[in-house]
Amino acid sequence: MISDVYRTLWRHKVLIVVMTAVLVGATAVLTSRQTKLYTASSLVRVQHNVRDGQEALGALMTGERLARTYEPVAETKSVRTLAKDRLQGKVPDDSFVVDAKQLSDLDLLSIAVTHRDPKVAAAVANAIPVALTSFIDRTDTFPDTITMVERASPPTTPSSPNLKLRLVVAFMLGLILSGGLALFREMLSDRIEGPEELERLTGHPVIATIPNLKLFPVPTVVSVKEPQKQVDEIQARATAKRAAGANAHG
Repeated sequence: MISDVYRTLWRHKVLIVVMTAVLVGATAVLTSRQTKLYTASSLVRVQHNVRDGQEALGALMTGERLARTYEPVAETKSVRTLAKDRLQGKVPDDSFVVDAKQLSDLDLLSIAVTHRDPKVAAAVANAIPVALTSFIDRTDTFPDTITMVERASPPTTPSSPNLKLRLVVAFMLGLILSGGLALFREMLSDRIEGPEELERLTGHPVIATIPNLKLFPVPTVVSVKEPQKQVDEIQARATAKRAAGANAHG
């Protein structure tokens, strides 16, 4: 069964290659026309200011809890507006996306900003921690502090669209679709491909086969005589034939 599938796919290898190449090429063209987005990330530490030794004992656990708390806060419109105001017109009016995530249940918070301009993405990623600090001051939660651990730098490669991933998916999808089409065509076809398939269908061995060979080219005779000359020859042969018949009767 597997060998039959393999033979079927091999017979339709041209179809499979062409369909896969077309799908991969179309994916590459469409991806190249899409707007490229860049993601820059900064890393901050969320801490709770300690006042005595008893608070220092639970400072780390408090920082971990605060990091989870400030995940959604960093993504709010209020914090984004504060960051945009701090940059004083360096950020265009179009939207940018902020994604804040706690790292491995620690007191560390990763702030990722996505924008079509890599410099804007890095600038906003560095401005969000400052804006988050201003938000903390405004909401009167002053014991909490945001400390910058690593500043964001402008990315050199886009984060979206992922060309390599899309090409791999298009390649695998092309193989699956073209292979399925080849097998479907084989199911609908009533043509017998070779003596092996004939033996399998009839249950009897093939004794002999008749090859279809063209060893010598068939010569082609082309008349180069003028049409009127051919008509004269036909009339002359007819006249001679009638004269021969009259002599035979005489």
